[in-house]
Order: sequence, then structure tokens, then C-alpha cells
Amino acid sequence: MRKMLLTTVALLALTGAGQAAIIGDLGPNPNTNVGRNPGAGAFDDFYTFTITQDMTITLASITNGYPGGIGSGQFIANFTGAVLDLGIDHVLGGGNDTFVIGPTQATSPCQNQVLCQALAGSAFLDTGFYALELSGIAGASASYGGTLSTAAVPGPIVGAGLPGLITACAGMWGFARRRRNKVA
Repeated sequence: MRKMLLTTVALLALTGAGQAAIIGDLGPNPNTNVGRNPGAGAFDDFYTFTITQDMTITLASITNGYPGGIGSGQFIANFTGAVLDLGIDHVLGGGNDTFVIGPTQATSPCQNQVLCQALAGSAFLDTGFYALELSGIAGASASYGGTLSTAAVPGPIVGAGLPGLITACAGMWGFARRRRNKVA
């Protein structure tokens, strides 16, 4: 009985007022649009994804427009976004998740639109498992949308250090020659 009670409490804690939900898996190295209509009330949406090589990730302007004004039902209060590293257990909520972007509160206005709020950010990520989190308190017809994109970090260019190596060798050769001339 006690075990069942603890399990129930744990499940309620996970699915409480924030309505946390994994909305989808964006797959490896995503370059994709995200968005949805979360319905009226509090929401806490997660999009999981993986990075297979060192990347720069950009949360490119996740927006919520509310052309009818704040009372229009399209507004999202406390609209916040973040990217989390899921840690060594690769599990959302496993106790070792850390923020790599944010959490960032949406700002308004955005993109020259007065009745709009947006959030954005970028970071360098190592290979691993991550989640994009978007949360807030949505009006009945509120929605959000935007882009999560990754770009490979360029590696070192072969031969780029050769001019520096040649210059250093020439300098050392000149220094040694100068010392020999002083001694003689």
C-alpha cells in the first residue's frame, strides 16, 4: 500500500499543474520548426533531440503573436524557453538535467510587431541528449511557433598552422645564429 501511495504521489508530481509533456522527438541534429496550440491554461512542453557531433544550436525566434491584444485569448503569460542537457542518464527529469540556454523569458514587441512576444538564444553543444522546453500560461486560442536549428562547428583546417610554424623556425634559426656571432 505504501509503495502504491508513493508511486501515485510521484506521478502526480510529474503531471501536476505545469502539464509537462514530451511533445515530440526532433531526432538527431535538428533543423526544424516547432509549434503548437497548447490550449487554455498552464503548459510545459518538451521536444527531445540528440546531437551527434559538436554543434552550435540556435533557438531562432520562437514567437507568439496576439493581434487582438492581451485579452484576445491568444496571449501566453510567462512565456519561457530553455534548452536542457539531459545528462549521462539521457532521461528528461532524471535529476541531472542542466540548462544550456535559458531559461529565457519572451520579450515583446518582436519582429516589428507590437502585439507579439518572442524568445531566442544560441549555444555550443557537445554530443549528447537534449530537450527544448517551452512553457507558459496560454489563452484559449494561443499558439507558438519557431525554429530550432543546428550547425556543425568547423574543424581545424589542415595546413593552417604551417605559416606560423615556418615563421617560428626562421625566428629560432635567426636567434641561434645571432648567439653564435656574439660568442665568436
